[in-house]
Amino acid sequence: MKRGCLIGSLIIILVVCLIAAIAGAVLLSAPPAKPFVLINAPRNGEQISVGQTTTIHATARGTPKIKRVELWVDGQLLDAQTSNVSGGVSPFPLTTNWRPPTPGAHTLVVRAYDANNASSQAAINIEAVAGNDRDHDGVPDALDGCPDQPGLTTNNGCPAPMTGDRDGDGVPDNADTCPDQPGTLLANGCPDSDGDGIADASDACPREPGSAERNGCPTPGDADGDGVADASDACPRDFGRAETGGCPDRDADGVRDSDDACPDAAGSAGLRGCPDRDGDGVRDAADLCPDTPGPASNAGCPASSAGDRDGDGVRDDTDLRPSEPGSADSGGAPPPGGGADSDRDGVPDAEEPGEDALSGLDLFAPGYLFQFTPIEIQALEFQVAQSYSQVYCYASVAGHAAERIGPFSSLSGRRWDIAAFMGPLNSRTFLALVNQPLQVRLDCSGIVSGSRESPSGTGIGEGGGSEAYFDLGTMTRTHTLANPAIDEVTVESSGGSAGHSFRVKYRVCTPGCKTAVLRAPSITLLRGSGQHRLAWAWAGHAYDINGFKLYINGNYMFSVSPRSTNYLFRDVPPCGRRLNIQLTAYRGNPNRPDQESPRSNIATWETAPCPRTVTVSFERFETGNLRDAFPEITLIDVGPVYGSFTAGDTRREFDSPLRFLPNVSHPIVLLTRHNDFTIDLNSDESLYLAAKIKDRDPFEDDTLFDFNVTLPAAEIYTREYRMSNRGNTVLIRLTVTPRP
Repeated sequence: MKRGCLIGSLIIILVVCLIAAIAGAVLLSAPPAKPFVLINAPRNGEQISVGQTTTIHATARGTPKIKRVELWVDGQLLDAQTSNVSGGVSPFPLTTNWRPPTPGAHTLVVRAYDANNASSQAAINIEAVAGNDRDHDGVPDALDGCPDQPGLTTNNGCPAPMTGDRDGDGVPDNADTCPDQPGTLLANGCPDSDGDGIADASDACPREPGSAERNGCPTPGDADGDGVADASDACPRDFGRAETGGCPDRDADGVRDSDDACPDAAGSAGLRGCPDRDGDGVRDAADLCPDTPGPASNAGCPASSAGDRDGDGVRDDTDLRPSEPGSADSGGAPPPGGGADSDRDGVPDAEEPGEDALSGLDLFAPGYLFQFTPIEIQALEFQVAQSYSQVYCYASVAGHAAERIGPFSSLSGRRWDIAAFMGPLNSRTFLALVNQPLQVRLDCSGIVSGSRESPSGTGIGEGGGSEAYFDLGTMTRTHTLANPAIDEVTVESSGGSAGHSFRVKYRVCTPGCKTAVLRAPSITLLRGSGQHRLAWAWAGHAYDINGFKLYINGNYMFSVSPRSTNYLFRDVPPCGRRLNIQLTAYRGNPNRPDQESPRSNIATWETAPCPRTVTVSFERFETGNLRDAFPEITLIDVGPVYGSFTAGDTRREFDSPLRFLPNVSHPIVLLTRHNDFTIDLNSDESLYLAAKIKDRDPFEDDTLFDFNVTLPAAEIYTREYRMSNRGNTVLIRLTVTPRP
């Protein structure tokens, strides 16, 4: 062997070993003994129209079994389900509807608790966009592949392909009054421009929604056609109900949607329209014992003699986190992203991953670096037991975070094209210890569009109205490979909805599968001395390729020499960024390569959090019965009032002639028009908030409210915040904007 080749080979071996030592510690981390949570729909980064009904599907599994699953949106508990089965259930599905109220980014967090109160969560970000929807199918025109044809959200706004539907409007020809013109279901397949269910050909007012009694025209003096005259209609442009003054009330519980915290579930006005099936005054989502009455101070569970060691008012035998103060509204636990953070890494202790299985091992002991081998995984075939409109899966290897693959394209005979995501040209590569078990896991789901709710209306896959979600189960298989080896298997799923399952065929190869023309590199991101260097190993020859292509967040950035084994990033990205870096090997022109390998594993680079601008709005003062503060007064009439509001270092005083009444929500802008504060904070800074309100009378001024709090950095995010004191509440809106 020539000396240059020998030196080059030794350098490559050392790089491989270095990467293996670092990556192996991550790849072989023991899966945490916590619930496994997946948000099946919608997808991370998906755009949704403001006001569009979005069905959220999530699944939690675990051993011990799952007892509670929660949905948090922008830091507020939106929905929750608690198992009434002793010991919990697994899998535990959560299916609920949500409509983005405002444009912009929204964070959805699904948190699950098992029978031992261990918790885990999954989070996605959704972008709500304001826009027109001229075909009234719930998909905004900007995102609609068929903006003039009503379609399905799962099909990019286009009708589902079907036989016997020559105009492609989703209405079969045998039920389509206009089989050669795309139309709507409400108009029996005929065009209906205003979406009122009356075909344009029979509609005297085809551009204005109306009623059949008036040939499709609106009632004079009733612009929204809801039967409530405009003069008496509190919402004259929105179709509503007489019981709510002409305003929308889609769950028909007598609470306007704009005031309804649970607009898709009938409830009571006293709970802002939310259901309370045990009648204890605690809405079901916040009630840890939804079928047994209990006080709100104990999260809706019966009072007991158990202690309360964290002092949050929720008894230890009820508290989801008995050693960490929270609130009764969230079962005694802090909200997602809140709570103790012992290592000050920004991740609360309860949300930290499990202990590293390699903890305490000397990764640089003699001979240890040479115990690693490359692993390649290729998915070949995928078949299901039933017919679906959409199928997708979450795949994980060696305890890694699950990666969503799909939705797949349909093939013949209930087969779906999984190879387009993980086949020979899109395989995944890993580094693992030789002769150590390697677990492969696949969790899959199916959606049927256009299905109707079953009579029982309970259980996963039985509800959904326009879409039904089915759990296809889980496949797990453990492989132990010598080097070289190929293990090709076909595995059936288990644990899915009754009658629903999948079968997958895949192969695991070391050092690689022979069918791959160019193998994927293995990469790691090295950090030290303020530098960030991407290092990689590739099981091939430099003379066989033209270089490596670097991708960031899925976008091709640039190429480097085929002899390179590392790249030094000269610049640091702006704050608050998350970069997913991958590498491929290629032949030919990098912009139009003749051949390109599958992409490497992902190396993630997260920059420091950005400083934040926080807008604090003191919005409302909600009075209680006021008799606790003024027991000697028969007729409650409090005022005039004066006091101050404080945010950060800024304190503003007010003096108002306003008089307070009991059990009334008073806008603070009536007290002072300077109710907004703008504060710049670093990522680790806390926020001080305070409010004092006093009643001025001829004898002695009385204090209605006097409370202050310091919010730690982890609890400062866009949300509504309440301060309660003396039976009254100050409602505050926090709006956080990152600064570049």
